[in-house]
Amino acid sequence: MCKVKLSLLPLLVSFLFFFSLKNEVFAADQIRVTGFDYPRIAYPLLDVASLMNALTNSSNFGEGGVVPCSVTVLPFVNTIGPGTLVNGGVRSADVFVGGQLEMEDDLTSEEAQELTNFINAGGIVYVTDNAYSDSLPTYNKLFEKLGVPDRFSSDIDQTDFNGESSDPVSTPITNGPFGHVGPLNHGEFRIFNNVSFTAVAKGFDVLGGGIITFALPIQTLGFSENFVLHERAIGQGYLAVSGGPLYFAEDDEDNMKYFKNLVAMACKQRTGTLLDVPLFKQTDSQWGSQEYDSGNKQRLDCGKTMARCGCATTSVAMILKYYGVDRDPYGNPTTPMVVNNYFKQDEVCGALGCTSRGYKYGNIKWHVAGEYSAESNRIFDTQKVVFKGSYDFSPSFVASEIEEQRPLVMRVPRRQHWVVATGIDGDTFTINDPGYNRYKLDDPAYGNVALTTRKYEKTASDFSSFDVTSLAPTQLLVTDSQGRRTGFDSLNSSVLQEIPNSFYYFEEAYADATEENPAPDPNKGIYTVLILTPEQDNYKVEVIAPKGELYSFSVHASDRDAGINLGIFENIEEGAKEHEYVFGYNPEPGSETKFFQEISIDVRPFIEKNIIFRKSFLSILVSVLSNPTFNAEVVDKATLKFGKLGNEDSLVWCSPFYFDVNRDGLKDLSCLFDPRKMGFEKGNTVGILTGETDDGVAIEGRDSVIVY
Repeated sequence: MCKVKLSLLPLLVSFLFFFSLKNEVFAADQIRVTGFDYPRIAYPLLDVASLMNALTNSSNFGEGGVVPCSVTVLPFVNTIGPGTLVNGGVRSADVFVGGQLEMEDDLTSEEAQELTNFINAGGIVYVTDNAYSDSLPTYNKLFEKLGVPDRFSSDIDQTDFNGESSDPVSTPITNGPFGHVGPLNHGEFRIFNNVSFTAVAKGFDVLGGGIITFALPIQTLGFSENFVLHERAIGQGYLAVSGGPLYFAEDDEDNMKYFKNLVAMACKQRTGTLLDVPLFKQTDSQWGSQEYDSGNKQRLDCGKTMARCGCATTSVAMILKYYGVDRDPYGNPTTPMVVNNYFKQDEVCGALGCTSRGYKYGNIKWHVAGEYSAESNRIFDTQKVVFKGSYDFSPSFVASEIEEQRPLVMRVPRRQHWVVATGIDGDTFTINDPGYNRYKLDDPAYGNVALTTRKYEKTASDFSSFDVTSLAPTQLLVTDSQGRRTGFDSLNSSVLQEIPNSFYYFEEAYADATEENPAPDPNKGIYTVLILTPEQDNYKVEVIAPKGELYSFSVHASDRDAGINLGIFENIEEGAKEHEYVFGYNPEPGSETKFFQEISIDVRPFIEKNIIFRKSFLSILVSVLSNPTFNAEVVDKATLKFGKLGNEDSLVWCSPFYFDVNRDGLKDLSCLFDPRKMGFEKGNTVGILTGETDDGVAIEGRDSVIVY
């Protein structure tokens, strides 16, 4: 152990700790320094008198000094809690010196999260582990929260009792304003299993160096292959990690220079905006192995688990958490696992894939995050969030959204991957990356470019939407009752977005974030027509699919209060004419049916006039007609109702056999209904049949009637 000064400064009164830190206002040219105090750590930075004097010396820090920012030493603390270091994206300190935690006094998960938020918000942090062979490593919870794979090991480098490191490599700290830092004095240290940090200085390059000279009779070359010091930039901040404390050696010029440069890093123009978006990782052990979507029932290019496929779901979880949607409708805390479970509800699978409340063929339904928030709001009065649509990426658009305190989900280049834009940093954006340890959009992997964005914002009402999604290469064209179209116009090979508040976009199949599975073909994915706040209407859906091949598309309808219906449709397009479906949509919350498939019926087939005697005991025959996009054999007969409004329980019997009633070559369903229960009044001219298919899709058909 190297020689240190053991005197302790008087303990600060506990109630002054972070209460004063959070409320104090500082000038922009000050560096605010804090850290752990005794007894949380045996030797806090406060006890290193020569270093504290150097930090508060105006010739070093302050106007006219080496560094123009002055240093303000805040109260040092024994614990940190949520919001004590950063609150709402605003830091209450600039530098945090963790020091060497006492044995069996590791960080709590809450403390690790707050330090993570602090670093991502631009804080400078130094931590060191202990070199006690009988003690467990500390600070590993911090690395877990940061989402980095590096960890302190249980092994101690005991090459010698004391020595000097190699000459450090150049970093922002080792080559700072106080000059180049030379070999650092240190003692035994805990080995750091480095994966993503910069290895700065190798330990015990020289034995017996520095303060203590009695360890060996002469200085000799060292034999250690372990590095005592590591650094890396994370988010907008910086983290320095040593295997043993380096600031103890207060008489060593290079050690003191290192910490002066470390503090000096915080003297920079504070520009830009950083939103306090929590960071979730899809690979987190709590949910990384969880089944993603209906991964075990359909083939997804990314795989079957959250760790491989869950980048978009994890990004949505961050957005929900940022806006204060802290719980799902069942009281579970909002995490990627909980959002995934919510999205997986109401699953319906076909031959080519599955759809559910929040997923469609492996991709997510972006607007369902709003439904999640609406359901939670009804129970817990949390914030409601609404999806506002898909927008092209431009730096000005992203910057304007962030300035309005709205983070964006962005699709980044290379593999099909989604991240969250959390802040502005000069000419780039800070990001929360759920899959990789990348913190800015200008990371070489992304090249400071995104391909598209997804926008959310707070709302008070109206979650209505109508979503039609096809599995590529099948495309879609939706037409409303006024003739306005959104989707792909096959005649002109163009994209139309004529329906108000509508979007049409292609989204590639998600790639495996672990990169163990190859990236999917860029032509694989989904086409989506999304209409936000649609009017009550009948929408014609035209399917543009390869001839003779099975196609699949799903429909998801949500009312203003986020009540939903969904269904999946599969068929083979064999004729020259493209298949057309008609769906009625109702945004009113009181309606049990949000959408229905419009079908054809024939009241009293084989008879020219559809006469109904409402008081007759003779049953009326009604046939449900098949067509190229509807098979009457899939009707759930027990759900059929017929009458004036379509909600009358007038069914008597359905034939178990199917006959071609209208001679079009397709088999139809025929049923008998009691006219006394149809609710008709004299003069009514339309009869309505409603019901469901075996898959639960609502159907509705109408035919003219003459009522007596």
